[in-house]
Amino acid sequence: MQVVDPAAMEVQAKVNQEDLLALSVGQPARVHLDAYPDMVLPGRLESIDPMGQPGDFSSKLRSFTATFSIQGTDPKLMPDLSAAVEITPADQDSGARGPQ
Repeated sequence: MQVVDPAAMEVQAKVNQEDLLALSVGQPARVHLDAYPDMVLPGRLESIDPMGQPGDFSSKLRSFTATFSIQGTDPKLMPDLSAAVEITPADQDSGARGPQ
């Protein structure tokens, strides 16, 4: 049995080790639900597991599980929906706005 709090939904996603250095806890994210393509929910990177798992194509390449919280609620948001998480790497965030 799994008890779910709809006010505290999370997404777990695999992160390739090559992308790990561009991530930091607290980083904002956008969560896209496959079942509702037009819906975008704000999220935040909460944690990254410290132990990587062997990759699908190479034992030398590792993947890590990252947990993203979903900020806010929506009646369509339910457990076990597939989702995609979009983030802006921390090193690109400051340059994305251009000179000020």
